[in-house]
Amino acid sequence: MRHALCSFPRISQTHPERRGAGGSRDFAPARSEEPEMTMPSRSNRWPRTRHILSFLMVILATGSTALAGWSPPGGFIEKATDTNVRPPLTPQQIQALLPLRGPFVFSAPYLTQGVRITNATDCTGAGDCVIPVGYSYWRNINNHTASNTMLIFLGLDRTRGGTGPTLFAYDKTTELVTNRGALFDAGSRFADATAEGWYFSATMPTTIYLNDGSKMLRYDVNTRQFQTVYDAASQFGADKYIWQMHSSNDDRIHSATLRQSSTDEMLGCLLYNENTAQFSYFPKKGDFDECAVDKSGQWLVILDNVDLKYGEDNRIINLQTGEETLLMDQNGAAGHCDLGYGYMVNEDDWASVPGAERVWKFGQPLVPGPGQGVIAYQFTDWSVGAGHISHENAQAGVAPEQQYACYSDATRSNTPRSNEIACYRLDSSLDVLVVAPVMTDLDAAGGGSDDYSKRPKGNLDVTGDYFIWTSNMSADRLDAFLVKVPSQLLLNPTSDSTPPSVSITSPHTGDTVSGTIPVTATATDNVGVVGVQFKLDGNNLGAEDMTAPYEISWDTTAAADGSHTLTGVARDAAGNTSVSAAVTVTVRNNDTTPPVISAVASSNVTSTTARITWTTNEGSDSQVDYGTTSAYGSSSALDPTLVTSHSEGLSGLQPGTLYHYRVKSRDAAGNLAVSDDHTFMTSSSLDSGRAGHWRLDETSGSSASDSSGNGNAGTLLNGPVWTAGKVGGALSFDGVNDYLSVPHQSSLNAYPLSVALWVKTSSSGATKGILNKYLNGSKNGYMLSIKSGRLNASYFRSASSYVGDSSGAGLSAGAINDGQWHQVVLVVDASGGRLYVDDVLQASKGWVGAAGPPTSTQDVRFARHVNGSQPYMQGLLDDVRIYSRALSTAEIDELYRGSP
Repeated sequence: MRHALCSFPRISQTHPERRGAGGSRDFAPARSEEPEMTMPSRSNRWPRTRHILSFLMVILATGSTALAGWSPPGGFIEKATDTNVRPPLTPQQIQALLPLRGPFVFSAPYLTQGVRITNATDCTGAGDCVIPVGYSYWRNINNHTASNTMLIFLGLDRTRGGTGPTLFAYDKTTELVTNRGALFDAGSRFADATAEGWYFSATMPTTIYLNDGSKMLRYDVNTRQFQTVYDAASQFGADKYIWQMHSSNDDRIHSATLRQSSTDEMLGCLLYNENTAQFSYFPKKGDFDECAVDKSGQWLVILDNVDLKYGEDNRIINLQTGEETLLMDQNGAAGHCDLGYGYMVNEDDWASVPGAERVWKFGQPLVPGPGQGVIAYQFTDWSVGAGHISHENAQAGVAPEQQYACYSDATRSNTPRSNEIACYRLDSSLDVLVVAPVMTDLDAAGGGSDDYSKRPKGNLDVTGDYFIWTSNMSADRLDAFLVKVPSQLLLNPTSDSTPPSVSITSPHTGDTVSGTIPVTATATDNVGVVGVQFKLDGNNLGAEDMTAPYEISWDTTAAADGSHTLTGVARDAAGNTSVSAAVTVTVRNNDTTPPVISAVASSNVTSTTARITWTTNEGSDSQVDYGTTSAYGSSSALDPTLVTSHSEGLSGLQPGTLYHYRVKSRDAAGNLAVSDDHTFMTSSSLDSGRAGHWRLDETSGSSASDSSGNGNAGTLLNGPVWTAGKVGGALSFDGVNDYLSVPHQSSLNAYPLSVALWVKTSSSGATKGILNKYLNGSKNGYMLSIKSGRLNASYFRSASSYVGDSSGAGLSAGAINDGQWHQVVLVVDASGGRLYVDDVLQASKGWVGAAGPPTSTQDVRFARHVNGSQPYMQGLLDDVRIYSRALSTAEIDELYRGSP
């Protein structure tokens, strides 16, 4: 299930900001005086000073000498497809890292500057009162571009010792964080609000948007005064309220979900234009979820499951022209997302890569199939996603490709970047800036009883330099944090193009090793090394080591005895990498254990060939013993390549034969493993070249399936009866009006042709049909029939070209109407036609005219002749086959003797 616009957040049904307090109660402006600043106690001043000093050391280390033109330190670049995983910080590491309040520096490899906003003193009794910050597209940070002071609002749950919606301030020069107190008096209808769904204006530094029943309000956090933007009741009635608001970045166009007060039903999307003081309304078309206006105010995106399939579809409306585009969920409609100026950044659930994040510009034509725009980011594991995408830093007049978005999430599986704050440029480079760990443990107590409340939801400020989120710090409470985003690494990717240098210092080429040994390396860089990933034979050897000296322990007993190659890959903050020279060593651990063989299987079995596959737990050679008994007698050629996935082909086998086989693998130490006995059966050559094959074994139903795989199923007409046959089941025909019809296919006009079937009949008198694909009088097609108990066959290419003699007669055999089963085979090729009964050639004739295929469009009919007053045969048919080749006498004999 998706969760926000782009799949929506949960907002408590009891929040007073939803409908207002009701009754005659008026708004009660909160106190206007500034609460006393909260200063750290004397005992806590040194830790904060210590972190500031650490931060200054980072600035000096990275070469920053002045605040003018200053860029946040730390962070590093990698590709979205990289599989590097940083171990999560332990609770002990987190507590050692964090100050009571204020700045700190994340440990290597991040080295970014964080700021702690809240702590236990903000909650009476040190309770867990901090409510998760608003969703990724609702700003908790004001527009502070013209001030040294940043304002932040957070919800502090009053039932858990908090003060309700509360204002915090962060001085960007001194790094001082202060709690300025509750935004509303205790008697205000907003005092118990969570503040989720509220957001700072993009242009008015002290203004927050909030909803009160049917009203959208502006609230000045300094003057504590309200202003009504609009009241939806004036247009839609007093029995409605608004929900999940959004505004354009110029604060002139506003959207909201309109809901029914009595039932909470989502009715559709309203739009209010402050320039014209007019409403627009877009009623729901399916299962409505949410709507949002983009930051330009020109585009409206509505999440509405129009076809009631899969997830939410996107209705994208150009507010200037009124044109609506429907983007279906399966075509890449937004999951989690945020909107820019005329485009959206969204998660695509239907992409061919895991966790795909797309950038799609509105107004361009939809492409067929899944996926619009470009993939700007992806994960490497299908079990994770971005969780919360924020692009509140979108800039007007700047191409999306020159901007970025950020996300934060937490999972129980530590996969690449699934527990970190990361940002990515909105182009197809797949460059990703790793910013900081979220410090969240979904199994820790802090944040509440459910994962949704604990997840580190967050959002960017308008500058994109700060990201705010909440974290439970792997402990028993939730707190809010800022991190400074070193976006220059994304937006100026060529600023550092010098790769680091790295070399393996131990072991050395030519060494023989055993047991557990250290593998060490040295690495240097013009700016700084982020980490070294050791590799064994090209595969990761343990996790990346992010702290010098670079070293990892290698248990050589986990590798096969023999030659192995060690390398180190060094990475710097700009994403530049280099690979060390390879060191080749020999592993020798006195191995006396044979390989473990598993997953032995045969596949691709034909009449003369088969493939045998198996796996071993260590590199080993490959050989197969095989034969018609468990004594085998034959062996495949030995493949000396040491592999763990084995595959050997067998050829020269006999058709329709049961074969025994076993597999053998010997490891580098000479230990041999031999599997148990296994068997497979080669297929008959009679399976090849079938245009149609009706076994007639269904026992019920009105359709006879085609086991040739060509889809030529037949339909039972007028009531043929399923019964026992010569081989399995059969069809019984009453001789009155029932028959089986197979629709025409050009492949059934076979040449060469073989028709083989089993028939049991007592029919006599006029001609009765056994099988025909022939239209009466057409001289085009073929047929098998019985007249006066005798078998007849004809094959016509045209009136002048047919199998027979100059008189026009076809092939004729003896009587078969003795009520016994008889095998009938008609073969036609370039030499003429041959008619067999019970494995004995009964008649043969050459061609009159030119040999070749018929072109009849007649259906194939079982038990019905082409004409006559009584064309239907009374009797049984079984195992009817039509081949597009001439069967040999050996194959006819095999068919007669019962081979499948």
